[in-house]
Amino acid sequence: MAKLNAMTVAERLGLLIGSGMLGIVLLVAVFLVTERRLIADERQHKVRQTVEVAHGLVSRFHDLVGKGIKPLGQMSNNVSRIGGSSILGSGEVAQSLDVSALMRQTLQQVLAKRPLPIAA
Repeated sequence: MAKLNAMTVAERLGLLIGSGMLGIVLLVAVFLVTERRLIADERQHKVRQTVEVAHGLVSRFHDLVGKGIKPLGQMSNNVSRIGGSSILGSGEVAQSLDVSALMRQTLQQVLAKRPLPIAA
């Protein structure tokens, strides 16, 4: 306390401003660490949700294959993301998408644009 009384007004003011700035820096650091953790958790949740949707779509696709939609074979090897076809009652051919390839491509594109941060 004696050292504080021996300081000039300018020195006291400098000490007050310095300690205030140190407090602000500490608060910002805590905020940034917390925000980073929240963003990582949110991204992980979105990826998990996307994988669950993809699993549901692939399961549905698998069920459709079991009901009569057959793979196209060698004719479709050069056509990407077409999974098979089925002949409808009207005689028309209905093409079906390869949902697993579409989801795999979409996930690769999403992860290539915004990679998940490494957890601290």
